[in-house]
Amino acid sequence: KHLIVLEYKSSWMKADAKYGGKIREFEREWVRKFVENEKNVAKGLGQIANHLERIFHQVKNEREQLQAADGKPVPFNSQNLTGTIEKVTPVLIVQEPALRGLFAEWLLNQKFQELLQGKTITAAIKINPLMVMHIDDLEGEVKPRLRSNIHPTTLEQIVNLRALRDPAYRSHLSEFIMDYFPREQVEPDVESIEALNKVLQRAMESLFSEQALRLAMIQS
Repeated sequence: KHLIVLEYKSSWMKADAKYGGKIREFEREWVRKFVENEKNVAKGLGQIANHLERIFHQVKNEREQLQAADGKPVPFNSQNLTGTIEKVTPVLIVQEPALRGLFAEWLLNQKFQELLQGKTITAAIKINPLMVMHIDDLEGEVKPRLRSNIHPTTLEQIVNLRALRDPAYRSHLSEFIMDYFPREQVEPDVESIEALNKVLQRAMESLFSEQALRLAMIQS
């Protein structure tokens, strides 16, 4: 009865837009990367809003049925929502550091609500505020709790409790998780660490020249 819609965006904002001190440039950049680009192609928030309209269109015949990637049947009938989905929580997962914070989450959520206003979505479901999850919070705070053997936790539990205890998202996601979900020592997630190192390497290569990286390696 609770559907969590996840959208992952690995886009990085340009440094000039982030640190140039020009608000309009900053806004244009994050909208281009996480809402809609210059070719009017939906990105991030736009994609989530479009998905919700296709699945929960006000007109039943306009709804699309969910299809599983492995071919297995999905236990959800979009034509008849009774007894199936009651609420939806959209979650945008990002790796852009500028979007890791309460203001960024509030800003993106305001834009997301504007997008929903332009969609024809049934009133039979409740759409919760957009939750923005940075990849560091996912790997560092969420994933260890999902892997816990002592206090097993699900993503739905985290999302539901935050919506209940902090519906306005006034506390940072990582702080909220640490306050409400205990964490014990777990084995290092080697796969996640390797994936993160690859992401950081690509970021370094995009920011610095090959000569500068070689010099840094020699000095270290």
